Amino acid sequence: IRHSNKDAHRLESLERLESLERLQSLDRLQSLDRLQSLRVTSLSYDEIDIPEDAVVYCDPPYHACIGHLYEGTADAFDHCTFYDWCVRVSKTNPIFISEYSIEDDRFEIVAEKQKMTCLSSVKSFNVTERLYTVKK
Repeated sequence: IRHSNKDAHRLESLERLESLERLQSLDRLQSLDRLQSLRVTSLSYDEIDIPEDAVVYCDPPYHACIGHLYEGTADAFDHCTFYDWCVRVSKTNPIFISEYSIEDDRFEIVAEKQKMTCLSSVKSFNVTERLYTVKK
């Protein structure tokens, strides 16, 4: 009888594990379903029609990198115009901007993370990547 109880306990544990795996699979399917509602576009940020129930995440060219990566390009990114657009969008949608530093009092840091970045195969350094939003 002792052996049967041990087997019953193992069977019960196995059933719980299988149930947990089914729940995790269901969760992954729901995540995939949400991803299908994403739209990919090559429009400029100020040409996109943003639904009122959307959360907006922006990853513009980092201001600190402009001189290193985009110097001399005809399409230099205008951060001031972008920040003005973010403030307008924030009136109807939550908006988050990934950046090293935003020197504009209308924005506040909501999260930050230390990370190692590499600009070449021989040079790397630590940076603090931040997530900003418009102050309310």
